[in-house]
Amino acid sequence: IGKEVFIGDGCKIGKIKVRSSVIMSNSSAECPGDIVNSVLCENVLVCDDLKIVDCRDDNKNIVTIANKKEVDTFRPNLGAFIGDNVRIAARTTIYPGVKIWPGLETVSEEIVRVDKEK
Repeated sequence: IGKEVFIGDGCKIGKIKVRSSVIMSNSSAECPGDIVNSVLCENVLVCDDLKIVDCRDDNKNIVTIANKKEVDTFRPNLGAFIGDNVRIAARTTIYPGVKIWPGLETVSEEIVRVDKEK
């Protein structure tokens, strides 16, 4: 567990690397992987070998989508935003600034390049 990390009540955190992130109550991330510059809401289940990418290859600011428009975050490092009750399957990779909406899940070895919405 690195600096600037908040972990809520009832969380199970194991061998995963966590830096500059918020993990809210009753979430579980017990297997190896990386959570950086991200927010995981309540009751998130993280399976083996999650990789959250928090920077672009070209070192430009992270761009995210809000109200169907691209928005410059003015941040060179920004991870993902994971909603309540999300299940992240084994070997998932999530790109910078991506949001996964509540109640959704990824599939094994998925690469999440854009927001996952209902």
